[in-house]
Amino acid sequence: MIKVLTSSIVLFTLAVEPAFAQSEQAKREAEQTQKLADLVLGVAQQLIKLRIESNLTKAARKEEQEMRAREIAKVKEQQALNEKLRPFAGLVDVFIGIDGPSAKSPYLQSARFVGYLEIGKQTFARFTIGDQTWMVDTARIVAIRVRPDRPEAKKSELEKTETN
Repeated sequence: MIKVLTSSIVLFTLAVEPAFAQSEQAKREAEQTQKLADLVLGVAQQLIKLRIESNLTKAARKEEQEMRAREIAKVKEQQALNEKLRPFAGLVDVFIGIDGPSAKSPYLQSARFVGYLEIGKQTFARFTIGDQTWMVDTARIVAIRVRPDRPEAKKSELEKTETN
């Protein structure tokens, strides 16, 4: 009987062991599959993160380029304005087209050119004399005489005698 019982246990062990071994192997394969899935998921998350960072970097770079373009446009606009104002640097006398004897004397004397102003379809030149501002229709201006900012100092009596 012991022999039969021992043989039964041995047979039972032989029959159960492959099934147990297969379940252990299946368990290891499942764990490996899970690890592989976690790895793939991690790589996918990293790729998504990199893509988002790349898009943010591109957006920031584009915004920076647009800001630089606006700054360059402002500088060019200021340079164009300065170029328009350059011939009128200092004090100016403005002559406008008025018929008669007053046409030979300036309409505005010792004025400072400020810039242009458009009202409707007309363009006006802005001049200041002290605290007054004058706007003259550019179509009526016939001449502008530019004067130095500071009038030349009168020669002293000593300089006059030395030059004579």
